[in-house]
Amino acid sequence: MAEHTCTNCGATFSNEEFCPSCGQWVADESFEEFDLTEPETYQSLPYDSTPCPSCGAANPLTNRHCEECGARLSQGALPVAPQPMIQTTAGVRAAMAIGTLLVIVVVAALIFNGLGGDDTATTTLPIDDTSTSNTVATQAPREQIVPISVNCSSFLNGWPCENMFDADPTTDWNDDGLSGEGAVIRVTFPASYQLEQIIIKNVDDDTRFRRNFRIASYKVTTDDNAQGAVGLIPDEPGAHIIDFSSLATTQVTIEIQSVHQAEDITVTADDGTTSTLAKFDELVIQEIEFYGRQSG
Repeated sequence: MAEHTCTNCGATFSNEEFCPSCGQWVADESFEEFDLTEPETYQSLPYDSTPCPSCGAANPLTNRHCEECGARLSQGALPVAPQPMIQTTAGVRAAMAIGTLLVIVVVAALIFNGLGGDDTATTTLPIDDTSTSNTVATQAPREQIVPISVNCSSFLNGWPCENMFDADPTTDWNDDGLSGEGAVIRVTFPASYQLEQIIIKNVDDDTRFRRNFRIASYKVTTDDNAQGAVGLIPDEPGAHIIDFSSLATTQVTIEIQSVHQAEDITVTADDGTTSTLAKFDELVIQEIEFYGRQSG
C-alpha cells in the first residue's frame, strides 16, 4: 500500500489520486490520469458513502473532496472562522462593570422592597385648601417711640428735660450743677414696646460741647429688664447709637455713671487778641431718641 503526502495541505493518505482533505491531485506514475470523458460503471453506493456530484465516485462521509476527481463533495457553506472579540479599553471595561453593579443593586433593592414591604395599599388624598388656613405672623413696623412723660433728677432753669424730646437741635437739657454724675433720666411710653435702639445726641457746636460736661458711661434699665445694660459714649459731638433689646417696655431709666470733663476754651479774635471762655458746671444732652416696635 503506497503512502502519499499532499503537496498542498500536507495530509497523509494511501491509494487515492486526490487528497481527501483538500482535493489536490497526486502526481504519481502509479496512477492513471483521470479522464472525465471516459464512461465508467460504478457499483451501488454503500449506505455510509456519498457520491461525487462531478464524477459519481463513492466517497466516505468524512471526505470533503472526491478521492477520484477532487471535486467538492458538499455544496454547503464552508466553515467560517469566528470574528475576533472586540477590543475594549480599560475605561470602557470599568464603565461596563459599574453599570452591571448598578443593575444588580437596583434589582436587589426591588426584591427587598417586594419581600419586606407593607401589603396594605396606601391612598393619597388631595388636600382641600378650603379646609385649612395658614396664619403668618406679621411683625409691627419699626418706629420712633415718643414718650408721653419724662422726668430728670434735676434741670437748669430754662433747660428742662422735655428739650431732649422736642426734635429741635437748638434746645437741650442741662442738669442743675451736678456735673452730670449720678443724674437720672426716666421716660414713659404710651404703650408696651419691643425696644431696639437708643440714640443719644451731644451738642454739635464744638465750643459748647467742650465747655460742658458730657456722658462718659451709662446704665440703661427698663421695667421688663431690671438688669439692663451698661456702656460708654465717645467724647465726640453728634449722635451715638446704643443697641438695646427688650420685649415689653413701658418705662426706660438712663443713669449717668461718669462724665467727660468740661474745659476752659481759649478763643482768638479777628484782631489777634485771645480770651478764655470758662467752662460750665452742667452736663448737656441735646436729644434722646428711642426706636422699636409695638408689642403684640
